[in-house]
Amino acid sequence: LEALDIFRRYGDRTREGDALGNLGDVYREQGKLARAVAFYTEALAIHREVGDRRGEGMALANLGSAFYVQGQYERTREFYTEALAIHREVGDKRSEGSILLNFGAVLFCEGQLERAVEIFTKALAIHREVGDRRLEGIALGNIGDALFQLQRLDEAEVAFRQAIPISDGLFPIVASAFRGSLALLVA
Repeated sequence: LEALDIFRRYGDRTREGDALGNLGDVYREQGKLARAVAFYTEALAIHREVGDRRGEGMALANLGSAFYVQGQYERTREFYTEALAIHREVGDKRSEGSILLNFGAVLFCEGQLERAVEIFTKALAIHREVGDRRLEGIALGNIGDALFQLQRLDEAEVAFRQAIPISDGLFPIVASAFRGSLALLVA
């Protein structure tokens, strides 16, 4: 809050929007979703006011994530779709890949598994392109999960076997979950 006050005092609207987004993240992590949405909405308004397209895209993605946690998938898709268009417009490949992963998770939760595999695969290509190994591993694991649900077990096994060594050193909890899924496949 101190940083927010400083940015407001000096009229740095872009950083004010960033600080509001960060506060929204804190409240989302605490499960205080109404507060998170309020901060993200205020951040979005500021980023739009100052013409900060990247900040606008981040605020929209954050709003999508807050509604995802609440199970409001239609609203989530709306925010992610708008955020995705902005990140593509500004050439932010890393954020584009992250939003695609999140979008794929929505589709997975809705049971649109074939479409989820398609979106996760697009995210995987982007994360490989930008060299984000952690999200590459997550994308592979998500592909494996969706393929497993589709009973495409050989393909799921390949995805999990690729995901595990990538995730091991970067995100051990996720790697452990992928190992569990793989164990179910080969049992």
